[in-house]
Amino acid sequence: MQPKWNTIFGYGLLLVVDVNTELHITARFIQGKQEVKKDCIQVIHEAFTVKKPRVFLAFAAFDYIAYQKEMIDEQILSIITYNSRNNHQPLLIKYRLQKFVKVQTKKVTFNFKELRKTFRKGLSVENAKNVLKQLGLEYIKVKSRYTVKTHVYLILLLRLAIALARYQQYHKSNLRKISIGDWIMNQTLILNY
Repeated sequence: MQPKWNTIFGYGLLLVVDVNTELHITARFIQGKQEVKKDCIQVIHEAFTVKKPRVFLAFAAFDYIAYQKEMIDEQILSIITYNSRNNHQPLLIKYRLQKFVKVQTKKVTFNFKELRKTFRKGLSVENAKNVLKQLGLEYIKVKSRYTVKTHVYLILLLRLAIALARYQQYHKSNLRKISIGDWIMNQTLILNY
C-alpha cells in the first residue's frame, strides 16, 4: 500500500493505492497543497480497515514516528523514507525503519538492494494516478470545492467500476494491465452527472 497526494485548484487528494492492483483503497480530499498529520493518519487508518497490508510504503511526508511504531507493533513493515526536517541533527539513514531496528537489536542487518526494490513498487502509484488522469482528472473545468470534490470522487468510482466490470468479465484479469481506452470502446457505459 502506498499513499499519494495530488493538487487540484489548491485542493489536495490523499490517495492510498494497493501496489499489486494499482487500485485506490481510500481517498481523502484536503484543503491546500500540504498534507496535515491528522489527515495522513486518518486516510491510512481508513485504508487499514479495508485491507491490512504486510508492507506499507510512503514518502517522507508520512514520516510520523509514533504512527510507524504502531505499524511495527501490528506487524506491518513500514518502509517510509526518512524526513530529515523532523530533526535538528539529521540522521544518516534513508528509511526510518533503519533507526527502529538499530534501537531494537544489533543482530539484524538490512539488505538495501531488496529494500530499494520493494520501495520502488511504490511507483505503481504513478501508474494509478495516470489512469485517473485518463478518466478525467487531468483537466478539471469546475472550480468550487464541492464540485471539484464531487468530480474527483466520481472519477474514483468510475475507476473501480471499470476494474469490477473487467474482473466480472474475466476473473483472471490482471487489474494492473487494464487498457482503459480499448476497453471503453468495446463497452457501453452510461454516466449521468
